Amino acid sequence: MANMSSSKDIKEVWQYLQTGFNEMFAVYTLCTAESQDIKKLSGGCTNHTSAGETVYYLVVNIIKEHLKNVGTLLSSLSGTELIETYIKQWEKNTNAVKYAKNIFSYLSRHCIARMNEEGNEVVSIADLFPKHWLTEVVPKVGAKVSVEIQKLVDQKRQGMNVPEIGLVKAVAESYDQIQEACKYMVASGDKIFKTHFLNMIVKDAAAFYKPVASSFCDEMDAFAINFETEIWVKQEKQIATDILGEKHIAQYKELLLHTLQ
Repeated sequence: MANMSSSKDIKEVWQYLQTGFNEMFAVYTLCTAESQDIKKLSGGCTNHTSAGETVYYLVVNIIKEHLKNVGTLLSSLSGTELIETYIKQWEKNTNAVKYAKNIFSYLSRHCIARMNEEGNEVVSIADLFPKHWLTEVVPKVGAKVSVEIQKLVDQKRQGMNVPEIGLVKAVAESYDQIQEACKYMVASGDKIFKTHFLNMIVKDAAAFYKPVASSFCDEMDAFAINFETEIWVKQEKQIATDILGEKHIAQYKELLLHTLQ
């Protein structure tokens, strides 16, 4: 279908939409029809699973190609703009995949389950998004995103006002969601939050506090050191809350203490 101009009236818009609905219902009918109707509907295909597989892999390819473009877009950005756009794209595509899940729900009911029963190990429409975000977006921009996150967190540790710190937590939540969805699907999918976010934050904290602690130990008495350490602990706990949320604070504390030993 051609692109729809925003200046069209409601009748023209509806005609445009109706064409899409008709095509969607035709695909649904093809993929869910009884066996005696399949040959007539599919031009000779005698297995409606085959028709469903065709549609499924078309959806896979659309998502992959779309996320490749998202990765290319993000890779051209830097600074806070990169983090802001990353979150906007994540949220936009997360919402979009909810609609795709509903539109193609018949694939889950009639095709995906059967494909898995036959040993094909395919994932749901909903899980296609985090799976291919991990393979198509993260490799292109993961390192750049980490650098920008480090800058924001370092500014926070130095006592600066950092309004953008909420963006860091949003990135952390995206990695956490990807990890949860991909832990059984993609190699290293079960480690993305730890490898791309948590370890980086821990390493950065250790690099910040070790030199400062060393210089203070040379110059200050035990009372002053304990007082200063208490301030650091409170500060780091607040930073951890700001960027991780309660869910991962215990894990972060354990890793940080291990690193500082």
